[in-house]
Amino acid sequence: MLEEDKEHLPSIVCVTVGIFQENCYLYACPETLETVIIDPGDEAERIIANIQEYQLVPKYIINTHGHIDHIGAIDAVSAVYPVPLAIHPDDVPM
Repeated sequence: MLEEDKEHLPSIVCVTVGIFQENCYLYACPETLETVIIDPGDEAERIIANIQEYQLVPKYIINTHGHIDHIGAIDAVSAVYPVPLAIHPDDVPM
């Protein structure tokens, strides 16, 4: 990869949260800082602090599946960043 291409790669912040040590990812466009929050499982305050520290602009919350260690902080994060939530329809009941 050329050095000048690296500046166009997405930025990824990993925040390991909760007793299950689940990885929440903040996947951001390096130019706009628009971000998706992936699997906010716990410790909403730590996730929000990282969003604020990196001056990210959340656009979506995406859950890979509905287990508690991946969804535990959705309500608290959504209270601060009321963005759309995406999850596979089969996991909605979870």
